[in-house]
Amino acid sequence: MQRVFRTNPAIIWKLVHEEAVLLNPANGEYFGLNEVGSEIWKNIDGKKTLAEIGALLLAEYDVAPTVLEEDMLELIGELLKKGLIQETT
Repeated sequence: MQRVFRTNPAIIWKLVHEEAVLLNPANGEYFGLNEVGSEIWKNIDGKKTLAEIGALLLAEYDVAPTVLEEDMLELIGELLKKGLIQETT
């Protein structure tokens, strides 16, 4: 959870009713995020670790830490696979 990511600057995104809609113009694919996923997306800034993002979410949502961590790692994997985020070095 100490990894740091940044969003792909080419991605176009918009919040619609607390949910983010992302467009990858390179391949024309859309990707939707629910409210919690949108909060994760908004906090992926190339500076915060996943642990720091998780702490922010735990303060805002009533969720077990282990469930949040599992869900975050699953989402991060999807975002990486689709080229929507990149790990910083």
